[in-house]
Amino acid sequence: MPQKNKSSRTGVSGHAYSFRKAGPYLSIGYVFLGSIAFFAWGGYLLDGYFQTGGLILIPALLLALGLSFYRMILVLKNTDTKK
Repeated sequence: MPQKNKSSRTGVSGHAYSFRKAGPYLSIGYVFLGSIAFFAWGGYLLDGYFQTGGLILIPALLLALGLSFYRMILVLKNTDTKK
């Protein structure tokens, strides 16, 4: 019978422990994807409503990128202080 891979510190399997450790870094990708999709959709709708031809979409995407990088820096600083 194969032995289960258990982490002695947490009592969970090795895969669960790995995902727990990688969680903050995985959230960075979700924040990038979600904020860019949300702001692109909102900018597109506002451009259609005001008929500005992309003048709202581009700043909205830049704002999404800026907020995503800010969140990434916060997550990375937080994980560095926990070590």
